[in-house]
Amino acid sequence: PYYDDQGRLIAARPPLDESEEVQYFSADSYHGHFVATEDNDCDANPFACNGHITNIQCDWSTFVIPQAHYLGIPVKSNGPDVAGGYSYTRMVEIYYAANYTKSNVLLYWYTPNQIVQEFVDTDAEFQRVILSPPTRECSNARVTEEQRCSENPADQIGTKEGSCDAEAHPY
Repeated sequence: PYYDDQGRLIAARPPLDESEEVQYFSADSYHGHFVATEDNDCDANPFACNGHITNIQCDWSTFVIPQAHYLGIPVKSNGPDVAGGYSYTRMVEIYYAANYTKSNVLLYWYTPNQIVQEFVDTDAEFQRVILSPPTRECSNARVTEEQRCSENPADQIGTKEGSCDAEAHPY
């Protein structure tokens, strides 16, 4: 077993197979850990660091990249998809790992959602970041899925006009 500096169990055992190797949290065997990367190590790179944001995979309606870029929020997502996004399953695992290790995380999320409710009135309760209100002009200027999933970062950034907060979606 592997324990962190506070004596918390991080890994009970090595991953058994490839499906476990990609997990960020598994209740019985792996509780996650967070380490600085070249992009987000602000001690090593105080003038050129980015915080980490956990963004959803690019084929979902996410506007994190243009929002961060045009609103001057120095964050970057380093997930496995072409735009640095993570699958929904992996994002939930990251939040459970952050809760277990008492690590702060910044992630793209939406409400209503069961995981948000699960952490209400806890020390891991979600805190919403409010961006510029969505307008019709902003909604019309959003990046498309093709742009979000482009290998060209300039395509992913889109335009400033499309960098407002998310609009409500009917269910």
